[in-house]
Amino acid sequence: MALPCPPTHFGYDPEAKSHPYDPAEARRLLIEAGYPDGFDFTLHTPSVRKEIAEAVVGYLRKVGIRASVRVHEFGTFMTKWYSHDLSPAFLARFGEISYDGGAALFRTFRSGSLFCVFRNPGFDSLIDEGRFTTDRQKRVKIYSEVAKLIKEEVPFAFSYQSFSLYGVNERVNWEGRPDEQIHVFDMFFKK
Repeated sequence: MALPCPPTHFGYDPEAKSHPYDPAEARRLLIEAGYPDGFDFTLHTPSVRKEIAEAVVGYLRKVGIRASVRVHEFGTFMTKWYSHDLSPAFLARFGEISYDGGAALFRTFRSGSLFCVFRNPGFDSLIDEGRFTTDRQKRVKIYSEVAKLIKEEVPFAFSYQSFSLYGVNERVNWEGRPDEQIHVFDMFFKK
């Protein structure tokens, strides 16, 4: 996964590729950055993502980063996230109900937005241009440029695309939505 939105969203660039998992390259980059012996690192996570955070920490340890997990109750985690108090890093999950990649990009990367912990005027300009441009093809090109900047700057380490699974009694007529919203008024019992 290379973007904060799934392939079903407008503006998703199928050519965008994330950095491959390469422990040897990670160790080389640590040495190049002046950390031949690694460094201490805390990954904050809400309790509902504890196991995923533990897996991430395991991967970080394999390259020499002395990583640990700090688990927060979900409400506490969100309060800390809103106040940008989860340094140096946190594990989060994004969902987007608009089906527009521009909304996810704005929320994640636009300086001053609620969830943004990254500052880059070039991103801001592109994201603003994409949000306020009505030409679909132009928006696709803009979001493709944003995808390239994401790969270069690496403001987030996108790790996976999660999918929701639902169990529904066979007497209930209901299907899950791709935006993960559950509209109870769409459910009814079969006759």
